[in-house]
Amino acid sequence: MNKYLLLALFLGSVQKIYDDLYDNNMYAYFGISETSKSYVNEFLKCVFGLGYATMALKDLFFYIWFSVIQTIVYFFKKSEFGAYEFSGLLSSVILLPFLNWSYGAENKKDIVALSVFTILTIAGCYIIEKLILIDIEYSYSKLITRGILSLVIITSMAINSRYLFFPPSIYVVLLFVIGYLLTSCVFQYILLKRDKSADKDVPASDEEITLSPLENEDNAPVLDDILK
Repeated sequence: MNKYLLLALFLGSVQKIYDDLYDNNMYAYFGISETSKSYVNEFLKCVFGLGYATMALKDLFFYIWFSVIQTIVYFFKKSEFGAYEFSGLLSSVILLPFLNWSYGAENKKDIVALSVFTILTIAGCYIIEKLILIDIEYSYSKLITRGILSLVIITSMAINSRYLFFPPSIYVVLLFVIGYLLTSCVFQYILLKRDKSADKDVPASDEEITLSPLENEDNAPVLDDILK
């Protein structure tokens, strides 16, 4: 497989690893200490930044698609667009003079395919996150939905290798999305499993604790205390 296709898959996974580690504070779960947490965060940021720049310089479509998606997120979901995301979007402008602007220009079908996929990405994210999952961080519904989406994209790429419904030039974008979704599925499963384990460790509720008559008398509230 082309090394850039592997890089796209890897970048999608790295982005989601950072997102879920940070958003859900899962460092302790993976044995990452408070001292090491900042190093892990900066390492993941650097890996993604370098990988993104490498991919953007090679594939103009990837740069355009990612920039458009991030810009839309900034304007419509600012609560999830932190300093790291904003800095990344703004600093990526430095790549503009070095991008391969002639990439894919000879094939208008590639440009159309990228435009259609960008619109589908935006519409799909809005419908799934706002209307189906309603902004929940993790759930079985989100796990199943993202798993199905991953399978649909993988199946589409497999069918396309034979019948060529869409140009292979957008494989980089598709693989980035696959890496993101599959990693998300893994974290969704871990978070759900963690919550299930936490529920089992919860001690018996107060209603299940039976006090002796003497203890009940000692701990019973006095009428004066209630009225205060």
